[in-house]
Amino acid sequence: MGDPWFEVSKCADKVQPKRCVGALSRLAIDTVCGVCQQAVTRPAYEADELIGRFRNLADTRQTMWYQERRDRRLALAAIAWKADVRTVADEKYADVPEMQTWLEDTLADEPVVWLDEVFANKSVRPQGNLEKFRMMCEGFMEQFEQSKIMYRSINPRMIRSAIRDFETRVSIPDVPDRRTFVIINKEEAL
Repeated sequence: MGDPWFEVSKCADKVQPKRCVGALSRLAIDTVCGVCQQAVTRPAYEADELIGRFRNLADTRQTMWYQERRDRRLALAAIAWKADVRTVADEKYADVPEMQTWLEDTLADEPVVWLDEVFANKSVRPQGNLEKFRMMCEGFMEQFEQSKIMYRSINPRMIRSAIRDFETRVSIPDVPDRRTFVIINKEEAL
């Protein structure tokens, strides 16, 4: 995967926790890592692993998909789910205890919509994949009957889209994590 993630392969490091951020590497398969001296042998995202993860999400919580197609081909897909803040903290920030504490202190037991993943197939639509970002987020909030949707990202486009589409209804708090945390409110804050 390209900019900004560069997640090409799984880190082969034998040290725990793995030294690559998120246990993923930007190295091509069969390349030796300069840090751990191990050759990476597995792609960052394997189909069976992803399918299993998405099935698990659907089996353990309210889950919804959003899709955009172009010429019958999938151009963009997103998955969101409804859960409590503790679930988000445990699943998304197990490696960042400070963030778990921040989430629980800031959002308490409030149910949330978590925008888990957004995938764009740039071979189908090279640009403009977030043009309907507002419609997608509002649709998730409406379908889940929640007043907030949240996500984390290092992708500047995902951050800019929230600011562009939601202006004063978006909050980007300073958090103890390397990723930007975004909270979008359904209504204008009073």
